Amino acid sequence: MASENRGEKSQKLISLSRRLSLYEPPPHLNNPARRQHGIPKSANPKRAAVLICIFEGNDGELRVILTQRSSQLSSHSGEVALPGGKREEGDADDIATALREAKEEIVSCDCYSCDWYTV
Repeated sequence: MASENRGEKSQKLISLSRRLSLYEPPPHLNNPARRQHGIPKSANPKRAAVLICIFEGNDGELRVILTQRSSQLSSHSGEVALPGGKREEGDADDIATALREAKEEIVSCDCYSCDWYTV
């Protein structure tokens, strides 16, 4: 079923939403238990967030929005990436960071009509 009616979710999206709601993220990178997940003790993580915007295309297949980073950037230039970036002082949480960054990177982002999960 093609999802042309905004606000109506297909069975694929409903099923995916249910599965995502059951996801248990691994411990935060600053947690000592992170070594069990293969994260080196020397890692110096920077707080960032990305938006994984999953939607149903006109053909009924699930799609994800990706961006191409500017070729002018000093790191990861020209790479394909999820929209997102570094947390700024005014961001209330990871969702606020992901939304702000997505709105900066994707002009037609209707980010508020989604289910939200932090992973």
